[in-house]
Amino acid sequence: DRPERLHEVVDKIAHRVRGVEDLFTFCPTHGEPLPGGGTIWGLLCESPPLVAGVFVRRFFTERLGGDFALLESHADTVLFALDEYPDNLALFEIVARCRRVREQYSERHDGLFHAVEALRKLRGLLQHAAPSRLETDRGCVGTTSGIFGVRDSDAFFVEADICRDLMQV
Repeated sequence: DRPERLHEVVDKIAHRVRGVEDLFTFCPTHGEPLPGGGTIWGLLCESPPLVAGVFVRRFFTERLGGDFALLESHADTVLFALDEYPDNLALFEIVARCRRVREQYSERHDGLFHAVEALRKLRGLLQHAAPSRLETDRGCVGTTSGIFGVRDSDAFFVEADICRDLMQV
């Protein structure tokens, strides 16, 4: 309901993540362990797609660039997660941006079937997209929007991002 709150939390922990390996490393806590087995990667995998997309953007895309490389072990983990968490469509953001993962995904015998299933899930997600956010995107004509073409939702990971990633894959 409040995506800006998620961004505040992610911003607070982002500076503690020194590298990609930290995302796959157990995070000790003083209270309840993190969902997902105590790793940021596990939390990302078990989160709803739009929340997971924020994690992917912040910890992968913003740190490593629009097209990035992952170690083979991390690429294998992403491919495993696609099967383990088929409802988490944000994982396709990594597939779309990492050449190694994309190539390995294209070699899968069930890759096309998997992608079609993801498109079906995306359709369901789009049918439940908040109409109020779509309206603010259409009506946002402030100075920043007029100059740079920025919409309210550009700061967040939205359904259209998942669609773009699926089409690229």
